[in-house]
Amino acid sequence: PALVARGFVLHAQEGFGAEPFLYAEEVVCAFPAAVLWRWRFECAQVNFLQPSINLARADDQAWNLAAFLLEPSAGKSNGSGVAASSPIFSATEGRINFKSGADKLIYALTDVRLRGAPLAEGGWQIQLDATPLRTDRRLSETGRLRLQGQVESAQEFSDLRFQMQVGLERGSLAQWVALVTGGSRGIGLATAQALARGGARV
Repeated sequence: PALVARGFVLHAQEGFGAEPFLYAEEVVCAFPAAVLWRWRFECAQVNFLQPSINLARADDQAWNLAAFLLEPSAGKSNGSGVAASSPIFSATEGRINFKSGADKLIYALTDVRLRGAPLAEGGWQIQLDATPLRTDRRLSETGRLRLQGQVESAQEFSDLRFQMQVGLERGSLAQWVALVTGGSRGIGLATAQALARGGARV
């Protein structure tokens, strides 16, 4: 059993501009099978189709993502900022934009496939697969950015700990130089070597 919503909008918090935090063409909320006899409607998994997500940092350096990682959901909480009944979130065919205040930056991720699963001890297991781009120029061979790891729970956003593996696949080194610098110069040798190897750990 599932509930489908179309034209879904999640508005931005005050101080992060007028654009919504998330807009999705379609959202599917899948219920656990137990809903058929318990009549308790809690989503087990939420999938966003073609979402556009704006990750923004305000003038006071706060991120709009903080509210989702730190604030407990309604209902039973495990004390870590993630409710015990938090669903698995996923997104397909998405786009992630980056903003500083109300200003949208030139960097973005497209063709995003994202999955976030809550951990029993608190925090989230994150998987992301996307194509990096610059909106001010056309780059056709940036390859795929793959990110996988965990975000540990914390009371303050500045205390969040990330354990991530980052990989770059099938990208042209020249295109990555252009992605990072906007041109063919200005990139350090160590960075170029890391991009050539096609992977790094954070």
